Amino acid sequence: MREIRLAIMWHMHQPLYVDSSDRNYMLPWVRLHGLKDYYGMVAILREFPKVKMTFNLVPSLLEQLLEYCAGTAEERFQSLSMKSASELTDEDKIYILKNFFMANRQTMISIYPRYDALLMKRGSGVEDQQLRRIARIYSTQDFLDLQVLQKLAWVDEEYRRRDARVVDLIARGKNYSEADKKVLAEVEQEILAKIVPEHRDAAARGQIEISTSPYYHPILPLLCDSNVARLANPRAKLLKEPFRHPEDAATQLREGRRLFKEVFGWEPVGLWPSEGSVSMEALQLAAAEGFRWVATDEEILEQSVGIQLGRTFDGGLARPDMLFRPYRLGLGDKDIGVLFRDHVLSDLIGFTYSKMPPKEAADDFIGRLERIGHDWQGDQAPVVPIILDGENAWEYYRGDGREFLRRVYGLLQESRLIETITCAQAFEQGPPLPLPQVTPGSWINHNFDIWIGHDEDRKAWEMLHQARSLLAARDPDRSQQKAWQEIYIAEGSDWCWWYGGDHSSENDWEFDQLFRKRLINVYNLLGESAPPGLHVSIISERKKGLPPPVTPTRFITPRIDGRLTTYFEWLGAGEVRVTLHGTAMHKTRHITHAIAYGFNLDEMYVRVDTAGRASSYFAGGMELRIVFLAPADYAVVCRCGGEEGSRLYCGSREIAACHFAVDSVVEGTIPFKDLGVKVGDRLEFYVSWQRGQETFESQPEGASIALEVPNETFENQYWEV
Repeated sequence: MREIRLAIMWHMHQPLYVDSSDRNYMLPWVRLHGLKDYYGMVAILREFPKVKMTFNLVPSLLEQLLEYCAGTAEERFQSLSMKSASELTDEDKIYILKNFFMANRQTMISIYPRYDALLMKRGSGVEDQQLRRIARIYSTQDFLDLQVLQKLAWVDEEYRRRDARVVDLIARGKNYSEADKKVLAEVEQEILAKIVPEHRDAAARGQIEISTSPYYHPILPLLCDSNVARLANPRAKLLKEPFRHPEDAATQLREGRRLFKEVFGWEPVGLWPSEGSVSMEALQLAAAEGFRWVATDEEILEQSVGIQLGRTFDGGLARPDMLFRPYRLGLGDKDIGVLFRDHVLSDLIGFTYSKMPPKEAADDFIGRLERIGHDWQGDQAPVVPIILDGENAWEYYRGDGREFLRRVYGLLQESRLIETITCAQAFEQGPPLPLPQVTPGSWINHNFDIWIGHDEDRKAWEMLHQARSLLAARDPDRSQQKAWQEIYIAEGSDWCWWYGGDHSSENDWEFDQLFRKRLINVYNLLGESAPPGLHVSIISERKKGLPPPVTPTRFITPRIDGRLTTYFEWLGAGEVRVTLHGTAMHKTRHITHAIAYGFNLDEMYVRVDTAGRASSYFAGGMELRIVFLAPADYAVVCRCGGEEGSRLYCGSREIAACHFAVDSVVEGTIPFKDLGVKVGDRLEFYVSWQRGQETFESQPEGASIALEVPNETFENQYWEV
C-alpha cells in the first residue's frame, strides 16, 4: 500500500453580469454565491490546518466581487430585496415572484416553512399575467417575509449556525420587519468583504494555492482557431469564416494575470483553462505568459496518448499508472506541467454524493482513495487530481454540503495514507512523465460541441466575428479600449453554454441578452447602428416569457391618420402586446405597448401603440424604425417633426417614400412591391425606437414578427359559419 497525494481544486467562476453601458447587474449570482460559497468554502479550512488544496478564481468573478465589496454594484435583484414592501409596484411584485424562488427547493427553500408556503402560494407558473393575478393575493407581509427569507437562504452556513443576528431571524421564521432586512444587508456586506482576505490568509498559511483562468473565461483553443473544433470532433460543423485571433487569447491570459497580481500581490503559476479546454497553440500561449502548470480532463489524456484508461463498472481504472501522474509538455524553449483530473471522483462530488447521507458519502470517497493507494504498483506515489465546480454543487447538499466536507476534511487530516497537496506541489516530488502532445478538447466529451456545435452557437460566433472585424478595421491600434473590452467579454464561454439544446436554466434569456448587448455596445461605441439581427434573440425558443401573438385573420385597409378612428378598421389584424418580461433588466416601462400588423393583397400595415401620445416621442427627437430581417437589410425610418413622412431603405439606399402618420399612435403602410416580395414570401420584422445611433427599445423584446405575403384565398382558411 502506497501513500497517495491528493490534489483537490475548487473552480470558482462567474461571467460578467454587469452591462458596461449602465453598470446594472442583470443577474445576482456573484453576490449570492459570494454569500453562500466563496467565503465559507475557504474559511472552513481553518478547522483543518493540515489539509491543503487549490482554489481557482476566475478574474471576471474577482472584478465583480471587488465592485460589490466597494458598494458600487447596482443590481435590481438586490434593490428590490431592500425596497419597502409597502412601496412595491405591480411590476416589482411580478419580478420578485418570478425571481426570488430561484433556489433548490429541497435544500434551500423547504427548510424554511414560511418560504416553502410562499412558494406554494405562488405556484409553479411564472408567466407575467399569471403572476400579476397571484400578486393580488400576496399581502404586504407576504412580500416582506419573502424578501427576508430569500436572503436567509443564501447566507453562509457558518453564519446560519453561529451568528446571533442570523440565528435570531431563522428562529423567528416569519412576520419580519423592514429593520430585519437592514440587518441582513449588513451581514451580506460583511461576508462579501471577507472573501478575498480569507483566500489571501489561507495562501499565506501555505494551506491553499490560488490559480486563475483567462480573464473573461473564453475557450482559448477556439479563440486561437475555431477550426480546432473539427480536430476534436471530425463531424463538427465549422464556421463559414474561421475565427482566428490568438492575440485575443494572449490578451485574456495576460489581463487575468494582471488582475490577479493587483488583488493578491503575486503572480499565479497555475492555470485552469476555461472549461478545461486545451490545444497545443493555447498551451504555448499559456507557457509564454508565465504559467507553469495547467489542468484538464482524463479524456484529453486518453486522446493525447492513444491509450484507454479502462474504467471498470464501479469507476475504477485498469491503467491508474497513466492517470495518477503529473506530466510535462515540451513546447520548444518552454514547457508546462499538465494534470489530468479523475473524472469519476470529481463527478461523484459534483453530482452523486449530494443524494447520499453525508457520512456514507464521505466514507465512500475516502475508501475509493485508499483503494488507489492499495492497488498502486508504481515507484512514485500516485497523484490524484480532483477538479470540479466549487459552488453550484452545494445547492443540492443539505446544509450547503458542509457536513460532507467536514467529514472528508477530518478524515484527510487524520489519514496516514493520504497527503493533500496543492496542484503546484504535484510537480515537486519527482520528474513528471513527458507528454509528446495534447489533443484539442475540453472537460466535456473531449470536444468543443457545447460552445460551437449548434446552429445557435455558430450564429453567435459569426455575430462576434462581424463586430470584431469592424472594430479591428476601425481601430487597428486598439485605442478604443472600451470597445475591445466588450469583444473580450463576448468571447466568454458562458454565453454559448446556454445556446443549443444541451443546457437550459431560468436565466437563458438574460444570458442571451448579455451576449448580444456586448456586441451592440461595440457598434454604439463606434458610432454605428448595430445589425438588426442583434436585436433578436439567438435562442430558438425565443418567445420565452412572452404571450403568443394574435395572427392576422382577414384583409384590412385601415385609414392611415395616426388615430384609432374606429374599432373595425384594424379588426382581423395580428397583434403583439408588450408585457414586462420579468428578467433582471432594470427597465420596467416600455415605450411600445402593442404592435398591430396586417395586410391586403398589395401592402402591409403596421400600427404602434405607445405608453403616451406617440407624437410626444417624436417631438423629443426619437425616430421609429420598422426593421426587416426578411427581406434582409430593409428598414422603414419614420421621422415626424423636422422631416415629414417616412422612407424605406435597403441598407443606406433609399427605395421609396412610405405613408406613415403620427398622432395618438403610429400608423403606416408599406407596399409589397417596394420590398421586392411576392406571394408566399416570408416577412420578418421588429420595431425599434432610436435617437441617433442609440437604440432605446426593440419590440417584441428579443423576438420578431413573422408573416407571409398572402394570396387571394387567405381569408378562406378563417371562414366560419
